[in-house]
Amino acid sequence: MGRESSRDATHRSEVERAALEREHAAAARAAEAGGGAPPIDPEVRELGHELRRSVAVIYRRFRSLRAQGDLGESATEVLAALTATGPQSLSELADRDRVALSTISQTVNRLEQLGLVRREPDARDRRRVSIVPTEAGAEIAAVDRVRRHAWFDRILADLSDDDRAVLERAARILRDIGDA
Repeated sequence: MGRESSRDATHRSEVERAALEREHAAAARAAEAGGGAPPIDPEVRELGHELRRSVAVIYRRFRSLRAQGDLGESATEVLAALTATGPQSLSELADRDRVALSTISQTVNRLEQLGLVRREPDARDRRRVSIVPTEAGAEIAAVDRVRRHAWFDRILADLSDDDRAVLERAARILRDIGDA
């Protein structure tokens, strides 16, 4: 399919703005009715909307650059985490992704069946089991990481020094928000 027409983009933007205004009105009503937090300034809400939208666009682009095949998003994320930080327990993986233990267990089981990870006794505590990427799993994660990083680094290289400085500060702030 071709690019979105400017009329379609304008319509989508108007629909998003109307939804945002309804959300603001509902939040204001809840605050007035004793629903907790004081109302948020509309400019702050707009900034939040724009940031969420921007992060989602970049995330979708990263996802589109992932290796194709039967491996889903969560499985690819687990492989990436294991190759970046080393062996982890199921609990550590679940905590990292903020998902239920059963969810991460299903993902790891699938990766194990595909020969991309294996379970090993933890080197520090023999009662625990660590999930370790196999050579094939590490290779998939590496190719995936190189592809995504190369795309992003090329985009950043084309920016001005001032824009890169702004993004450096924004990255620190967003990381702090994510860790909160």
